Amino acid sequence: MRFNASTILEITYGHEVTQQDDEFVRLATQATVETAMAGSAGSVIVDFFPFLIHYPSWLPGSGFKTSALKTRALVRRTIEKPYQQVKERLAQGVAKPCITSQLVEESYRNGTFQEEDKIIEGVAGSLYGAGTETTNAILMTFILAMVRHPEAFRKAQDEIDAVVGHDRLPDLNDRDSLPYLNALITELYRYHPPLPLGIPHTVNKVDIYNGFTLPEGSMVMANIWSMSRNEDVYPEPEVFRPERFLDLTKTELDNIDPKDFTFGFGRRVCPGRWIAEDVVFLLTSRLISTMNIGKSKDVDGREITPVYGFTSGFSSHPKKFPYSITPRSAQVTHVVSRTMLET
Repeated sequence: MRFNASTILEITYGHEVTQQDDEFVRLATQATVETAMAGSAGSVIVDFFPFLIHYPSWLPGSGFKTSALKTRALVRRTIEKPYQQVKERLAQGVAKPCITSQLVEESYRNGTFQEEDKIIEGVAGSLYGAGTETTNAILMTFILAMVRHPEAFRKAQDEIDAVVGHDRLPDLNDRDSLPYLNALITELYRYHPPLPLGIPHTVNKVDIYNGFTLPEGSMVMANIWSMSRNEDVYPEPEVFRPERFLDLTKTELDNIDPKDFTFGFGRRVCPGRWIAEDVVFLLTSRLISTMNIGKSKDVDGREITPVYGFTSGFSSHPKKFPYSITPRSAQVTHVVSRTMLET
């Protein structure tokens, strides 16, 4: 979570995380937890009866409202504090280049900042909020899958060793030379989408789908989890099998690529998709190349096979599970240290 939050913080706000107890990371983590506990979109009664927003919070049955108010306050702090920091640093002339500083400066030049202030704050907050939890979910699913499927881990490790070697870390230039790793990552997106029901959409005009009339203004939830379990497209969908995405033509892969639905659709498709894919590739490839990931052992020395258990809510990630992760060799430390100095 700290890795993902720090990556998004630097891209969005130019904020470099240098401490384990970084204030913005802590706020993001708390907001993520509270949002997940508040329930997924369409799971709360006020989603279907909007007039209940006026229901007094002191009356019985108002738990949905008190929970939402608590979460809203935390989310507001999470969005406002880093945005205010960017504006203060811009005023002092010390702001680092980032998405937010670029948008604010452009808005000032155009003389539209008063109208766009809150819009820019919201755009930055959306990038920040959406990028941390979903990427974290994919990466924890990766670790869980590697613990449960050591044969897949070994295949990916052997491929990276053959292509990259042991004297450097994988980078984005290696992506096209690692077909098995790419297939493994694609299977991660299919096996457990981090947003099982995606982002809610609204019908902007009357539509008919499979004989059902959808009135204008209807909320539509896309069952992304069900799409990932379509047996006509993904035989034995409950099996983690990267090989299903190997030896395909570009057209064949495009027709079944789960990233086409895990990142959403239309105007609400994830705007940070390409950054997310780069981050996931870099971290998975570097964990595989430098670490041994496997089952942990109980007090009697017996290996523990973790179960596939995932949280419910707007976003979904693996429940806590035991695993072992250790450096492959003493050389790993030197390779990582040298890479840090070179970047």
